[in-house]
Amino acid sequence: GAPVHFNFNLTKPAAIHLVLFAVTGEQIFQVQARGVAGSNNLLWDLRNSVGSTVSSGLYIYFLSANDGEAQVQAIGKVAILH
Repeated sequence: GAPVHFNFNLTKPAAIHLVLFAVTGEQIFQVQARGVAGSNNLLWDLRNSVGSTVSSGLYIYFLSANDGEAQVQAIGKVAILH
């Protein structure tokens, strides 16, 4: 399958944290990055934390941005089909 892009806008630079979970609750991937003011894009290449391609299925994502003054969070689902 094609990689998943998480696109979002920030009003100012912030620390970004993306975590993906299987529906079983198992954490399968996480990445931390420094977001910039404006458009940002995080990429998930469909691999888990040990580098194996994940199975088809439903995954839950948790995305947070913290600029030192405030934190915003987004939670959602992504379906992977191989």
